[in-house]
Amino acid sequence: MHLPSPTSSRRRTRLIGLAFAGAAAVLGGLAPIGSRSPLDFRAFASAESSRLVAEANRKIRQQDPSGAIKLLEQAIAADPQDIDAHIRYQDVAKAALGAGPLRRKYDEAATAKPDDAVAQFLAARLLPAADAVDAFDKQTLKFKDSPWPCAGKARALEDQGKFADAAQSHGDAIKRAGEAAGVRFLAYRAYGLEQGSQWALAVEAWRAVLAKSPSDLSAHFGVVEALRKNGAIDDAMLALDAAAKVGASEPEVAYRRGLIEFDAGHSEKAVAAFDAALAIDRGMLEALCAACDASLQLARDKADQEKRDLTDKDFEKAISYGDRAAVSTPESPYAHFVLGAAHEAAAETNADHLDTALKEYDEALNRLPIPGPEKVRALTAKAYILLQKADWDPALDTAQKAIDIDKSCLVAYGHAGHALAAQNKQLDAINKYYKAGLKIDPKCARLLHDMGVALWELKKPNDAKKPLEDARTYDAKNGRYRLSLGELYYELKRNKEATVELLEATELLPRNVDAWRSYGRACYAAKTWDECTRAYEKVVALDADATDEYLYLAVVYADQLGNKDKAREHVKKFREKGGQDPNLDDWMNQLLEDTGTKKP
Repeated sequence: MHLPSPTSSRRRTRLIGLAFAGAAAVLGGLAPIGSRSPLDFRAFASAESSRLVAEANRKIRQQDPSGAIKLLEQAIAADPQDIDAHIRYQDVAKAALGAGPLRRKYDEAATAKPDDAVAQFLAARLLPAADAVDAFDKQTLKFKDSPWPCAGKARALEDQGKFADAAQSHGDAIKRAGEAAGVRFLAYRAYGLEQGSQWALAVEAWRAVLAKSPSDLSAHFGVVEALRKNGAIDDAMLALDAAAKVGASEPEVAYRRGLIEFDAGHSEKAVAAFDAALAIDRGMLEALCAACDASLQLARDKADQEKRDLTDKDFEKAISYGDRAAVSTPESPYAHFVLGAAHEAAAETNADHLDTALKEYDEALNRLPIPGPEKVRALTAKAYILLQKADWDPALDTAQKAIDIDKSCLVAYGHAGHALAAQNKQLDAINKYYKAGLKIDPKCARLLHDMGVALWELKKPNDAKKPLEDARTYDAKNGRYRLSLGELYYELKRNKEATVELLEATELLPRNVDAWRSYGRACYAAKTWDECTRAYEKVVALDADATDEYLYLAVVYADQLGNKDKAREHVKKFREKGGQDPNLDDWMNQLLEDTGTKKP
């Protein structure tokens, strides 16, 4: 007896695989580190300038560079001698608008004050990194006692990725500054190490700041953040306890506690910590957005613990936080992005959320006129939603816009390729996007998987085998990739290998009906009857609409396992669900009549 051959699920597997490439998690991803303003810096500025810079930093954390630039211009007008306001202004405006307009402004100031070390420093730091290093080398000779040329050279070296050389220049700046202003340059070194992800060194650098300024709450947070990023979760919590002694009433203490708990995998404790921050400052955007993301993870954790599928209700709390973020700070693209991500997640259970997710991503993009990483991220998120809605050409156009900004954005290459492949333009998808992306990263599992699927759809299963195997190799814990490879092995009649891959897929995707269905089919071909029945029993347990699997179970139980009672039970279920198979009708009738049971 042979089972009917179910239709191929390659396109289905491709769509499932996209779940790994929508909006990324918000925590630790969108809000930039290094946006703190150490309290000691403000000792060198007027009260009004300090207030405006603090507000600008908040705008930066909210991904509102236009608002931040306006506030920083006001801070400079309030106190033209506030060097840190100038530095912050330069960094934000350069990223947003380019260095051209700024260079003209600061070059004029430097020309007017040729013997002013600060004016020369501010002009030189706007040069391309290599030119800036040369300019600062000359300044170190001209201004032998000034720390500013050394600090500027350190920043330029960091931009070149030369972190060891930058550390030496930071050390020179600290020595030149001396006791009076040394803490400022200690903090510059710590920030630089953060930007280079030199987390272990950043911990020690921030501790050096604290040694000189033990009440500087921002430096405490610097230690906490560096420890957290370095994976030292317990030490980060201890450092946060020390910060709490300095600023117990600050909402950022509770907020950072939430980040640590989230990193530790404690989603419920993370939500509670973010709620504590919001109890102090109900409009704190970072806490609202982080609570939204942590609530999404908490929903998934609870569903896993209860061994059930997610429901629309599971996402209500996360969406509520996202709504509050968008209402409290409507001008923030960050808030709209997070709300869009919450609706995107909820679309897993209810496709009605797709339209709202798309609207919120558009709201974020409308507030991100400046090309940059945040805009790329919002474009790729929007493209993913368009793919889910099968709006292929708009999805392709949106993904291409992301690539135009960032030629190395692999997610965008994947989205663009998928939009073409879905329109039966697999060859274009391979040549224009999959191969182009794999030149950037030959080990990108997502692109390898999608290229393998495209080759398979072009009826080149043997050519598809290697990219699908490579995708499995580079991301062995991705159940979707194991499912695709297992299905390919089945088509190639490599039944033993198919059962190995598909068994792994069921373990990684324990509630995925397609994985169990494919595993059952492969086990039938491999004649591993016990596993075959286990797989199909799982299908009918998970899928209330399953019909054919009852017939498959009847065949295996009757003809291979000798259990006619079980076989009859499944024949009855098959017919109760309206199943029909004229080729096996006589066989089913005979099976039922063997017990004296009349056919239904």
